[in-house]
Amino acid sequence: MSDRSCFIGILFLFVLLLCRPCLAVDSEPIGWATLDGGTTGGQGGEVVTVTNKADFMSAVSGDTPRIVQVVGTIHGDESIPNVGCNKTILGIGYDAQLVGFTVKITDTGGVMRRNVIVRNLTFRGGMPQDGLTCRRATHIWIDHCTFFDSADALCDFSDQCDYATVSWCKFYYTSKINNHRLACLVGSTPDNPPDVGKLNITWHHNWWGNYCDQRMPRGRYGKDHVFNNYYSCSGNYYCIGGDWGFQVLAENNYFDHVNNPMKDAGTVSSGISGTFTTEIKSVGNIFNGCTGSQTTYGSAFVPAYPYTLDPAANIPAIVQAGAGAAILIGDPALWPTKATVPTPANGEGNAAVASTLTWRAGNTAVSHNVYFGSTPSDLVSYGSRTATSFTPPTLTADTEYYWRIDEVAADASVITGDVWAFKTVPVLPSSLYHYWPFDVDFLDVAKVFASNPNNPFGAAWLDTNTEFLGAGCLDLTCPKDGLIAGWSDTSTNKIFPNAAPMTISLWFKPTALPSSGNTACMLGSLPEPDTTPKKFRIELLPSGACRLTVDTALPEFGNLPVFNGWNHVLVSINASGQLRAWLNADESGSVTLATSASNNYNGQYAGIGFYGDDGNGLHRGDYIGYIDDIAIWKVSSDLAFAQTLYNSGFGRTAIGTSTSDVLPPAPDPMTWLAAPSSVSSSEVTMTASTAYDYNGVEYYFQCLTPGGHDSGWQTGSTYTDTGLMIDTSYTYRVKARDKSIHQNETAYSSELTAATLYDCLAPIESDLDGNCQIDLFDFALLGGMWLEGQNDITDLVQLAAQWLVCNRNPGTACWQ
Repeated sequence: MSDRSCFIGILFLFVLLLCRPCLAVDSEPIGWATLDGGTTGGQGGEVVTVTNKADFMSAVSGDTPRIVQVVGTIHGDESIPNVGCNKTILGIGYDAQLVGFTVKITDTGGVMRRNVIVRNLTFRGGMPQDGLTCRRATHIWIDHCTFFDSADALCDFSDQCDYATVSWCKFYYTSKINNHRLACLVGSTPDNPPDVGKLNITWHHNWWGNYCDQRMPRGRYGKDHVFNNYYSCSGNYYCIGGDWGFQVLAENNYFDHVNNPMKDAGTVSSGISGTFTTEIKSVGNIFNGCTGSQTTYGSAFVPAYPYTLDPAANIPAIVQAGAGAAILIGDPALWPTKATVPTPANGEGNAAVASTLTWRAGNTAVSHNVYFGSTPSDLVSYGSRTATSFTPPTLTADTEYYWRIDEVAADASVITGDVWAFKTVPVLPSSLYHYWPFDVDFLDVAKVFASNPNNPFGAAWLDTNTEFLGAGCLDLTCPKDGLIAGWSDTSTNKIFPNAAPMTISLWFKPTALPSSGNTACMLGSLPEPDTTPKKFRIELLPSGACRLTVDTALPEFGNLPVFNGWNHVLVSINASGQLRAWLNADESGSVTLATSASNNYNGQYAGIGFYGDDGNGLHRGDYIGYIDDIAIWKVSSDLAFAQTLYNSGFGRTAIGTSTSDVLPPAPDPMTWLAAPSSVSSSEVTMTASTAYDYNGVEYYFQCLTPGGHDSGWQTGSTYTDTGLMIDTSYTYRVKARDKSIHQNETAYSSELTAATLYDCLAPIESDLDGNCQIDLFDFALLGGMWLEGQNDITDLVQLAAQWLVCNRNPGTACWQ
C-alpha cells in the first residue's frame, strides 16, 4: 500500500472513531426493556434479508429466533404483517422503509408476543391504522426509527403491553392533512383491569416534531419514564398527558415553543378497576417559549434500572443529530457504498430555487465528487468535498436538473453514484389559487403549488401500494383507501377562494363507476364545524354523469363522453352565481345556483378523491380510477379557456416531472396534420399533428423508400425531405417522443406517400407550354401556330418524334 493510501486509511479510521459516539448507537436497550429477563430479539437466530412485502411478512412471522434485514423500500397494501416472538428487524443503510402499511406486534389466540427489537426503519404513511402497533406484547425495543404520516397513530402500545423502550426515534407529520395527528398512545381502553400494573415504557432521546398534535405520549395505568426527549411541535394541543393513574417521570426534556407541555396531572379516574390519580413529576426540564399547562402532581415512581441523563440544554442538538433512521447496523456487506437519500428527493417536482443539495454518504466514503447539470448525459464536475452538501449555481424556476455523487473510498477507489433529478417549482399565473400536479413520489403527491406557500394542505393520505400512473397521477384504483383529506384551520389557509368568481379544472380517468346509490367525490369541501362556508363538491354518479353540489343545489352537467380514457372537467362560477361546466372542452351545462356567490366555498375540511356525506365527509372512496392536475383559479372561464386547457399547455392530462414520466406524448399513435406532398422535383414536405407533453416534444419523420432521408429527432412538427429523385414516389411515417429522462415514444403514424415533380430546367423544343410533358396541349398549340403560318411540316414531324420518345412519362432522355 502506498504511503498516501495508508495515510487516508488511518485518517478514515480516525474519523470513524471520532464519529461513532456522536451517532448514539446503543448495543442494547436502556430502561424498562432491560428488566424481567431483558430484550434480546432474534439474537442467535437465522439472518434473513428481505426486499419485498411478501418476504417481509414471512420472515417476521412465527416464534423462531430470526434477524430480519430490510433493504430498500417495501411498499404495502391492506394486509398487515404480525411480528412473532424473538425477532430483530433491522433497516440496512439509511433508506430502509416500510411504506403504506401498518405493522403489528400483537398476540395470536390470546398468546402474548414478546422479545422483539425494531431498529433503523422508517415507517411511512402507515395504513389503515398506525405505523407500528404493539398490543398484548412485552419486552419490546424500538430504536432509531422514523415514523411519519400514518393514517392513525404513529406508534402505539395497548392492552397489557409491558417492558418496552422507545429510543432515538423521530415522530412527525408533513402537514395537517390528517387531523388525527395523535402520535403515541399508551393503553387504549379506560377502566381496563388487565392493564393495571402494566404499560411500563421508557421514552428517551426521541424527537416529536412538525405537526404532532398530542399524545407524546398519553397513557393510562403505566409507569412511563420520559427523559432527554426533544419537543418542537409548535401549534400542538399538548405533549404529555393521561388518566387512569398514568405515572410519568419527565426528566431533562427540552420543550421548544410548544403548548401544554404537561397536562392532566392530578386527574382522578374511578371505575371497576379502582380509583387512580394521574401523576406527572417534572425534573430538570427546559420550557423554552412554551404556553399552557406545566402542572405536575405526585412523585410518580423511581426507575429500577440504571441510566445516564444528558443536560437538558444540550438535548436539541443531540437529538436532532441522532434521532431517526440514521445508523449503520446489520450485515456490513449490505451497507450502501453509494451515496443515498438525496435532498431534494429524486423525482421531486417542487424544489425551491434556492435549494442546497444534501445526501447520505456511502459507508466507505472519505470524500465526494459532485456532478451537476441540466442534462443527465453532460453533468459538470464541481470538484471534491468532504461535506455531504453542495450549493449549486443559481437555479431557474420550472427547470429540470440532474446531479450525481461519486463516493471516494480510503483507497482512492471511486464508487459511481446514481443520477438523481429534480424540478424546481414552476412560475404559475397570478390568477392561479392552487395547483396539485401529483407529480412526485407518494408522500409529496399533494404538495400545493400556491400563491400562499404556507398552506398546510400538503402530503397525501391515500392508497400507498401504488406506483403513480405514468407521469404522476393520484391513483385511486384501490377503493379501500383512495383518499386525500385536508384540514384548513385558519382564514389564510383555504382550499377555495373566499368568493366567486372561481374556476376548477381537473383531469380524471375512472376505471369503474360508483356503485348504485353512491357518488364519488373527486374534489370537495365541507363546512363543519363552521356553518358559514358552503359545501362544495364535484362528483361522479353511477350513471357516468358529473355533478356539482353547492349546498342543496345539485346541477348535473353531462355524461362522460369517453369512459376508458382521460376526461377533463372544467367548472366555472361567476360573480353572479352562474355555473358553467365543460367536459373535454364541450360545454355541458349552464345553471344559476340557488346560492349567494359571495359566500365562502372553503370548508374547514377538504378532500380529493373521497366519498361520504356523514361525519366530516372524508370517507374512503367509491371512486376507482385516477385524478390528475387539479387547478383552482380566482377567475371565471369561458369556452376558449376550456379549450386551451384541454388541448395544450398548463394542466394537460397526466403531466409530470420527467423522472416519473413513463407516458408518451399525445396523440399516440402519432397522426398527420398535413400529408406528405411534393414542392419540387427533389423535395417533399409534411407536417405532423401537434403532440402534447408537459416535458416538451420532439418529432421523428422516417422515410421508408430507398433514396429518401429520415429527419432525425427535431423540435419542429414540419419536415422537408430534400435531395430526392425526380418523379419518384416516397413513403413516410412520423412518431414523437417527450423530452423526459425516459424519452417516451409514441407509435408511428399511418404511412403516406408523395411523388416528386418533374424537373424541366432545360425543356426540349416540342414542350410548347413548358409543363414538362409533350402532350395534346402541345399539339393544340402547334396547330394554332400552323394556322397562323408560324410552323411548317418539319416542326410537326419533330413534335411527333419527340412525343413518341417522351410521351407522358419523360425521363433523362428528354430533360437533362
